[in-house]
Amino acid sequence: DLGGRVAASGGLYRVQLGPFTTSAEAARARDGVARRGYGDARILHSE
Repeated sequence: DLGGRVAASGGLYRVQLGPFTTSAEAARARDGVARRGYGDARILHSE
């Protein structure tokens, strides 16, 4: 279980984790999901 939120969109699923306080924390989470087989995971910044 990765945690976070899941939203269906056009036959795809978007999984959102966070919020994170620092970019380094977000990068660690992204690296963790990439190791679990989601190599195309990306960090999206919002305000």
